[in-house]
Amino acid sequence: MGCKLPLLEAEDIVCTRCRMNLPMALLHENKDLLLADMLYGRVPIELSTTLFYYGKGGIVQALIHELKYRGQEQISAFLGRWLGAALQEYPAWQEVDIVIPIPVHARRRRQRGYNQVHGFAKEVAKALHAQLDEKSLVKSIHTSKQAQRKLTARQDDALNPFQLINAEAMKNRHVLIVDDVATSGATLEKACSLFMDVPGVTISIATMAIAD
Repeated sequence: MGCKLPLLEAEDIVCTRCRMNLPMALLHENKDLLLADMLYGRVPIELSTTLFYYGKGGIVQALIHELKYRGQEQISAFLGRWLGAALQEYPAWQEVDIVIPIPVHARRRRQRGYNQVHGFAKEVAKALHAQLDEKSLVKSIHTSKQAQRKLTARQDDALNPFQLINAEAMKNRHVLIVDDVATSGATLEKACSLFMDVPGVTISIATMAIAD
């Protein structure tokens, strides 16, 4: 999915050479708060991490585009297994109770055929022995593609497209919200903000990549 060359028998999704050239982030390993800092002063974040730095024209962009626009759904689970295995080494991440993927609107899901974050969330939840919850957070408003919207438009859009329909189940739980690429942090902010009034909730975030 990176260089488009044939894979060897032991390789999966990306070849060994492409894996070595991926711009790894794994922010939890070096205590980098780059992702959490996007939401600083807006949403209290307990833990945060991301797999890769996302740059235009790179392998990570190619992977995400294959996942979101070319039907390569298996990339989602592949990245989830990768991050999940890395998080297993850190006790703080074992405290996560519920993993919730950022939802897509029903119209977008029909067009694409799947939520591109589903496999990622499922594998991370499995690695952390946490519950996967895809029903409590829903997207009720169809918005234009984030990649095509200007940053100012995202910041000025006060209307939250997400709804939390099962807040009771989140009480006193550690919730991990996961998404594909964090750019301005606007999507994560809107989703996470819905949990802030839930008694005793702890919020953490993880993404496949973060824009560099």
